[in-house]
Order: sequence, then C-alpha cells, then structure tokens
Amino acid sequence: MSYTYKVKNEILSRSHLTKNEKYAEVRAILLLKHAINENNIELKLENKDIAERVYSMLKELTDLKIFIKFSKSKKFGEHNTYVITIPSQQGVKKFIQELQKYSSIGENIDKNIEKGFIRGMFLGCGYIKSPEKEYALDFFIDSEELADELYNFLIKIDKRVYKTIKRNKPLVYMRNAEDIMDIIVLIGSMKEFYNYEETTMIKDLKNKTSATRSIVKSYSILKTA
Repeated sequence: MSYTYKVKNEILSRSHLTKNEKYAEVRAILLLKHAINENNIELKLENKDIAERVYSMLKELTDLKIFIKFSKSKKFGEHNTYVITIPSQQGVKKFIQELQKYSSIGENIDKNIEKGFIRGMFLGCGYIKSPEKEYALDFFIDSEELADELYNFLIKIDKRVYKTIKRNKPLVYMRNAEDIMDIIVLIGSMKEFYNYEETTMIKDLKNKTSATRSIVKSYSILKTA
C-alpha cells in the first residue's frame, strides 16, 4: 500500500466539512479533470471513492440533475471509469459561475476555501513518497493556469515550493519535510501526519548518529597517526 494511498484514504473518510471547503474541493477536482464546459459538467474519474465523494458533494451543493455511471475503458489497458454528469439545464451556468468564486487567488481568502482547494488538488493529482525513502510531495497538473494557482497559493502560505515541466506536464513540488507535514495537516490527514513526523524524527536521529560516529572515527584515526 503506497503512502499516497494511505493519506488519500484518510482524507476520504472525513465528512464534516464546511460548505466553502466542499465548493473549493469540488472546483479543484473539476478543473484538474477539465470537466467544466460552457453548458454542462462531465467528470471522469478512475477512483471509485473519489467519484462517490464528488457526487455526494455536488448533490449537497446544488439541486441540479446529476447522474453517475460506471464503465470499463480499454484505453492504455482495461480499467474502471466513473462518469459524473450535470447535463445542460436551467441553472447549470449559474452553478459554474458560483464555483469560480471559490478560487484560492487573492488576499484574505477564507481558510476553509484554502483547505478545500489544496485537498482537492491532492486528491486529484497529488503524490507523497514515504518519508522512509524521500521527502517528496508532487502535483502533476495538465493546466498551466491551475499549476500557477497552486504554486502561488503555496508561496502565499510560506512553503518552499518549486515548479517545472516533467513528462510534458507542469509539476509543482516540495522537498522539505516540515513543509510537507504542514500540507498533510492542512488537508486533514492527522493520523498520517503523526506517522510521517515519527518516521522523520527517527530518520534524522539515525543520520545524526551516523554523522557523529564518522566524526569520532576520523578523530581516532588522526589521533593514532
């Protein structure tokens, strides 16, 4: 089981969210998957739990007709696809306009919007490596505009973040353990935060112990010489 799966699984178990968090999270996922059209919304996801979460949130946020269906895709190998659709109907344009209000851009943004935005981004395209291997948090994003929004948001909350192009996609990434732990807390994965923190402390202690032994060994060699 990957570390990313553990974090996402814990997030998906959280249900007590504010309305602003839900709007911001849904907006992030819809934009990541290029699901928003002029007169309708069509979201395709391969993760069943995320699909059910988004569907449930949309049902809470709007009275529009919403449909979800399951299909099997054979593109790049057989896998399941869940399609959530809000077809063209009265009120859909207004709902799309409403979603855009929950951007993380600007000053004095509601903290719940910030939480929802980063959680949606992580659920949609985030990857965390186990701290035993490497301190790494990556977001592979198709949209340059959305990558800039995420990058600027992380800069705004004083995180050491970088942006580049990898595999022909914008990559927003972090390589500092403390900053990564802050994001884990922000998205609501407290259990994995404590696990990450404990692993980091043990790893750092081992590194310090190893460094001390090297210094002592070097000193002993010099003294003998």
